[in-house]
Amino acid sequence: AGSATLCKRKVRIEKFIYGCYNLSRQINKLEFGGVIMKKLIAIILVLTCLLGVVGCGKTNDNKMYIEPAQLSKEEENIGKLLGLDTDHIIYDFTLEDGVQTMEVNTYILIDGEWDMISGGGQAFEDTTGRIALGYDKIAEGVRVAIQSDNENGATSYIPTIDEDFSKITIGTTKLNNRTKISFDEEIPVVLQIMTTKNGIRNQPIIEQFFEPNTLEEHEYVYAITVRFSQKSVSELDAERIR
Repeated sequence: AGSATLCKRKVRIEKFIYGCYNLSRQINKLEFGGVIMKKLIAIILVLTCLLGVVGCGKTNDNKMYIEPAQLSKEEENIGKLLGLDTDHIIYDFTLEDGVQTMEVNTYILIDGEWDMISGGGQAFEDTTGRIALGYDKIAEGVRVAIQSDNENGATSYIPTIDEDFSKITIGTTKLNNRTKISFDEEIPVVLQIMTTKNGIRNQPIIEQFFEPNTLEEHEYVYAITVRFSQKSVSELDAERIR
């Protein structure tokens, strides 16, 4: 049975490699959208392809957690082949029954408080799945891909900005260990600071999301969080309005 499973996994990976390669060639032939749009489409393609081959065979130990996915050498090579850079990360998560909503939110720190700039809830009822996040400078946009038994899709947030971030210094921290999930509690997975100064003396730590006052010295601070809830999307939206 083990050999059969490995064989099926290999066939699936080979099909994804072939399919992604062909799609990437078609993207390069597009005559619309310009370089930025082509790059965005290619990145979403990469995230979706990798989600399809990552983490087969994981078991549910009835605990709720999120952790970085462990990519095999073959999966890492797929990412490099398709242009996946280091500022992309895939997380596996395991939940208990009863989940109704998933959120992947992006925030900017303004006057010591987190202000949501993208995200919100989407209906989600699976107990296991994967989230892929893609970004360079969060201020310039974030790509999110989600894969589970019943959910497969990718979205992107591209703001309209006037600032030139080409010469800015960046410090980024990612969630790099297994972390407990509690329903309705946000889990920071990325924290990024940006400055026009010569350098960043102290890299941020992920726990500083819960103490935003410790980050006020920086010019720009962004965060990406994940949250799961047993409440419906409409219930959570109503709570935000109050």
